[in-house]
Formats: sequence, structure tokens, C-alpha cells
Amino acid sequence: GTGSTGTAGDGQAGADGNLVRSAYAALERLGLVSVDPASAARTVWLHTAVRSAVRAYLAPGNVEQVTAAAAAALLEAWPEPAAPGSGPQLSQALRDSAAALRTFAGDLLWKPEAHPVLLRAGTSLTEAPVLTEAAIGYWQALSAASSQLLGYGHAQSALARDRLADAFAGSERVAEALPVFEAALADREAAFGPQHRETVATRLNVARSLNAAGREPEAIALYEQVLAARERAGGPGHRETLEVRVQLAAAYEAAGRRGDSIKLYERAVAEAERELGPADRDALAARVGLAGAYLSAGQAREAIAAFQRALADTERTVGADDPATLAARASLAGAYRAAGKTKDAIACCERL
Repeated sequence: GTGSTGTAGDGQAGADGNLVRSAYAALERLGLVSVDPASAARTVWLHTAVRSAVRAYLAPGNVEQVTAAAAAALLEAWPEPAAPGSGPQLSQALRDSAAALRTFAGDLLWKPEAHPVLLRAGTSLTEAPVLTEAAIGYWQALSAASSQLLGYGHAQSALARDRLADAFAGSERVAEALPVFEAALADREAAFGPQHRETVATRLNVARSLNAAGREPEAIALYEQVLAARERAGGPGHRETLEVRVQLAAAYEAAGRRGDSIKLYERAVAEAERELGPADRDALAARVGLAGAYLSAGQAREAIAAFQRALADTERTVGADDPATLAARASLAGAYRAAGKTKDAIACCERL
């Protein structure tokens, strides 16, 4: 209801709310729905048998009308991630409702193109807590449906491929995502050209996928292209440039090009410490990568010195018990052992 200061519009909203509650109460008395007033996320339940019976009863025109109304209501009820009342339980309940609506509606949610509620259900899977595997499965299904119903070249088909590529990029399944990344790259090049920021970012995903699949020479060629583009756009000391330089150095190391790897890591460390400071997380990660490259090349003394410096900087920055510090100490112990300094390795392991 409304108070004495309520407007006429507020009164109408209150009357509409009472009407809705009365309708649900009537449906509950008839045994068609169950209402749980104690649950904010799953308040109204409808049995699948009742849903099927309603679907069979409604005329085609009514089904379209009901589907449109339900989809619009779901979209309106879906809060933004940081909005009051949002949370994983409500998101899951809304995704379940959207899935039930897709089962009820068939292809009606694709006329004339994908209803926004289909896209909202997918993006909710990448909101905290992120459900990576579910997001991959969802966007795979939506991409296939969009290509079949709207055509491979349709803008929404390209959007679904982009979302699928994003889901793969945030997962551990980078190697198997190569066809997805390549399709997304073709879309980006056609839409924006080869040097656009988004095209370059997608090319980086292709390089990562090739590297994870063990195709280092092809990955290196793309990493080099991306590094040149990032240096032109942001400069040699930009954080995004550093990211690619470190990934290229790791690819050189995996391909057996240890000299090239060490040179690139050394430059990455120098640029990162000058631009970001020695305590920056990316600068520390670059130094750890350099130490590992020294160790792979048999330069144990240089590796030990680099790991010691990385350990000291990490411990000073985040503390002795932080996982990053523990990892750096474990790497230093490994370097001591590889150099034959067993006593130092034992002491480091005991401290660890």
C-alpha cells in the first residue's frame, strides 16, 4: 500500500501488486502453483506437468504472447551484479526459469533474433561466482542455435562466438579452443581491420591456444605480431605490452630458443621495474620467469640470484606466509638443488 504522501502512480502500482498476489493465491488454491513466501529467490514453483498441459492448451498466437511477456518479465527481474538483492541464488533461479521458458517456447525466443534474456542468462554465468564450464557449454549451445536459426554471419552469431571465446579464455581449456579463437579473430578482422585493439587482443588468444597445443612456431609468429602492435599502441613499458613480452619469452623457452627467451625476459624485467616498480606483481612475475629461463639454460648461478631477488621482493611486498612468497621460496630451493647446493636446498625446504 501507499502512505499519505504516495502519488496516484504509487497507488496504481500498489493496486497492481495486490492484483498479482491475488492471482497467485487463486492459482495456489487450485493446486496449479506452489508459493513459498519465505524464499526470495524461488518464491513460485510450477510443476512441469502443469507447464506441459498449459502449453498444449494454448493457441499458437497465445503462446507467442505469453512467451514475450514471460521473457520481458524475466529480463526486468534480473538485477545487475552489484544491485541490492542480487546474488548467486537468485541468478541460478533466474537461469533455471530462463531454461524452462526456452523449453516452453521453442524457437519463439529467436523471432526475429535472440531475445535479450538469452544473452543475459549467458552473461550471468561470468558474474561472481564465475561458472566457467557452464558458461562454455551455454555459449556453445547458443552459438550453434544462432548459426542455425539466424545464419553464421549474423551479428548475434558473431556475438555468441565472441562470448564463447571469452569463456574459453578464462578457462584451462585454451588448447581445445583454437577453432573458436580463430573464428572470433576472423570476425574481428572483418569488422575492425587487422590492427584494431580488439583484433589484436583476439590474436593473442589464438597465440595462447597454439602455444598450449604445442604448436610453438606458429604461436611465436603471432606473439611477435601482437607484441609489435602493443608496443606501437601503448609503448614498451605498458602493462599489456609486458604481458605479451613475458608470454613470448615463455614460448621461446618452450621452443628451445633459450637465448632469445633470456634476452626477452631481461628486457621485460628492466621495463617492468622502471615503469611499474620492483614490487609490482607483474614485475615480480617477470623476474621469476627470467630465473626459470636461466635455470633451463643451465645458468644456475644467475638463476639462484634471480630467485633470491624475487623472493626478497615478494616477501617484502606481501609477507612471508603469502602463497606467492611460498612459491618463490620453493623455486629457489629447486635452483639450489639443481646447482648441487644440497645444504642450502634443505634449509630452504625446511623454512618452506
